[in-house]
This record gives sequence, C-alpha cells and structure tokens, in this order.
Amino acid sequence: MVMARLLLLLVALFGIAAPAGADSFVEWNPSLDVVADAPWRLPVEPVVLDAPRVVVKDGHFSLGGRRYRAWGVNLSFGAKYSAMLEEQFAGWLRRRYDDEAGLRRAWNVRNEPLGDDLLAPVAADNRWMVEQHQGARVKRTEIKRDGGAGVRLEPERITGTGWHLQYNLRPLALEQGRYYTLSCKARADRPRTIQAAVTMAHEPWESLGLSLPLKLGAEWSTHRVGFVARNKDDNARVTFSFGGGPEPIELVGVRLQRGGMIGLGKGESLAEGRVALWGASETPERSNDRVRFLVDTEKRFFDGARDFIRREMGCNALVVGTQGYGPTGLSAQEGMDFIDTHAYWQHPHFPRRAWDPGDWTIGRKAMVEEPDHATFLNLAAHRVPGRPFTVSEYNHPAPNDFQVECVPMIAAVAALEDWDGVWFYTFEHNNDRWSEGLMGSFFDFRANPAKWAFMPAGAALFRDGGIGPV
Repeated sequence: MVMARLLLLLVALFGIAAPAGADSFVEWNPSLDVVADAPWRLPVEPVVLDAPRVVVKDGHFSLGGRRYRAWGVNLSFGAKYSAMLEEQFAGWLRRRYDDEAGLRRAWNVRNEPLGDDLLAPVAADNRWMVEQHQGARVKRTEIKRDGGAGVRLEPERITGTGWHLQYNLRPLALEQGRYYTLSCKARADRPRTIQAAVTMAHEPWESLGLSLPLKLGAEWSTHRVGFVARNKDDNARVTFSFGGGPEPIELVGVRLQRGGMIGLGKGESLAEGRVALWGASETPERSNDRVRFLVDTEKRFFDGARDFIRREMGCNALVVGTQGYGPTGLSAQEGMDFIDTHAYWQHPHFPRRAWDPGDWTIGRKAMVEEPDHATFLNLAAHRVPGRPFTVSEYNHPAPNDFQVECVPMIAAVAALEDWDGVWFYTFEHNNDRWSEGLMGSFFDFRANPAKWAFMPAGAALFRDGGIGPV
C-alpha cells in the first residue's frame, strides 16, 4: 500500500480561473461543496473546454495574458501499485550489452573476493562490549546457532534513543579507500529495526562509511552490505545500536572482511532474466547501471505519458510528472512543462515499524533558528531557468511546537523567489473525516489552527503579490 497523492486541486486550478481584484494575478477558488460529500470525485462541473487555459509565458504561468500563481492544499487517498522492475532491468541490460559475457566484463572489472574475518566471534572475545547510556540497561546472554557463537540482547530499560544501548567491537584498523563487507545473521522477538554502523571509537565518533538500518523479524535473516572506508583509522569499531525499542535481539556470525565487491552474482543470468535490481556489495559499475536504468525508465514513462496526453487525447493543458528530486529526478522531468518538488521540515521518524501511529518522534525545532538546514535551500536548487516552478507538497508536521511558521515562511519565500505554485500536504488524510472538527494526522491542515488560519495571509503574500520578487 502506497500513498497516491493526486493533486485534484491542481487539475481544477489549471482548468479554469476567474479574475480577481488584484491587478497582477488572477485567482479561482473551488467551492467546498465540490468535495463535501464525495471527496474522491474530480470537480468536473467548473472545468469546461472553452475556459481560459494556463500556459507558460516568460518562464511562468500565465492565464488570459496575466501572471497566475497557484496556492492550495492536496487531497489524498490510498492506492495500490505493482512493478516488474527486475524484468525490465534485464531487458534494459540486454539492449546495453551484446551478451552476458559483455555484462560480466563490465560489472566484474573490480570483483574482489572476501578476505579473512577481522572480527572475533560475537560474545567470544573481550573486545565485544555492551554500552549503556542515560540509564538504559540490557541483559546479555551467549547463544549458539549452527555451530557459531552469538549473543542475545534483552533490553531491561530503554530511553527510546537508539545509541543509548549499543553492542560493539573495538579497536579495528581500517585503511582509507579500502572496500569492506559487513555481514551477520539476526532476528528479534518481534519486528523491529536496529542500526548497524562502522564508526570511530573515539571523538568525534563519526561514521567511517557505513551506517544503515537493519529490519529484523522473528525469523533469522541474513544481512550483507559493503562500504568504502572514508578514512584511515586504527581505533574504529563495528556497532549495533538497539536502544530505540524493548524487543530482544539476537546476533550470530558477525563478520567484517576486506573485499566482497560483486558484479554479476552467483545464480544470476542475463539470458534467463535473473538479475536482481539491488545486489549485495555491488561493484560501482553495477550500481551505476542501476541508476542509469531507473532514470531511463522514469523518463521514458513520463515522456510517454506526456505524448499520450498531447497526441492521443488531444489535450493541450500543461503536463507535469512528479517531483524532480536531485539531478537524476530533474533529468527524468526535463520534458515536462514545469518543474515541481516537495519538502518537509522535521518529518515524523518511526524507529521500529514504518508509519506506526503509536511509535514515532518529531523534532521540536524551529526552522527559523536553523537557516543552514532550511528546506528552502534544497527547494530553490531544483529550479530550472525558463520553466515555471512549483512545490506540490510542503509541511512542518504536527505536533512540532514551531509548526506555526510553516505557512507564512514558505509564502514569503515563494513570493520573494517568484515561484509559481505552492500546495501543502494535505487537507485531510481520511476520506470519512472531512466534516469532523479534529486533526487526524501529522499533516492535516483542515482542523489545524496553526496552519489553516494562516492560509488567507499566505494567499495575500504569495498568490496576490503582497511581497514582490527580489
């Protein structure tokens, strides 16, 4: 289940607009009656074929010869999608390489077999140690599995912060630029996520190239990941952080080995279409091909959808794909009529299970006090000269104590930067609660006075030109 974010207001706004009192901009406000009883329906009544149409003029939206800016919130509901990317990946590779021999030559150029284990068996060496911080406590018990030494770690008191309980081995000597592979078998009494990392065992405790979450379930699972050491360090450590939850975990067969880069893996066959999209400890050549494939696939889809809308449907409305996130995302969206992107300040974090409504954290931070990390820096970097620019998802999620800055700040910045549209995510997540006076999620605007009350002011600042561009 994934969240399909259909911008119904976007469709409506680009369909028709009526002149307002402002001299420089025009506006159209959809009636709430359109969505009151049937929120899943498009507001088809106001959208007529002979209505004025939004076009691009001088790098901005224009309607009836006048500048046009969009200001609103998303309407959201759920949908299911399926993909056959691995099958498509194999087809893409067949077109790129003459045969499997050619693929192996390209991917295996830096194949490096695994070297000796740099670690002693888990729980069988005094270099393996438990760290307990801020009152957190854990019980450690040695276990055996498949003839190998392991450990069971049972949190007895947690703070909710992952690094307050750690299990690590030190010291290790790492060589800068050397490729290493970390592997282990692990499980938890109940599903949860822990963090595996290779870091400095001294101040400033920085990562040396590996930090990733491991999702554990009741059954044993094998984990393997490669990384390149960022620095030479004779006092490094392998560490597992698990203080975020009370569920006991078990670790067996933890190994850190030099080498392990894999091009085309054992059991993979291009001729038979068995090539995993994501491989363990990939060579850079394999990783680069995956990125090329994903960018090509995304661009081919959006360009094809644009051509279908224009040529087959005969529709001359502006067409946009999805957010252009980063250089690869922008590349896939370069054929669209305008560029769009998303941003959130202090998005909810779910330490154990994705989107668990009873287990989450949100940073209590004001963006105005952290200008170097402000969302606007990344947003502005996605603007493309000569193209209208919109932000179709934006929010400072509740219950951040400083969420009140959300609407006025982006309205002011969007006006100063002369952007062309802003939509907040979202009006209301639950289709059955549209008429209730309550706020049901981190993102809902409808019943949130810290945001909804500022929408008219934001419209005056941005849509109506209350603040001029720099």
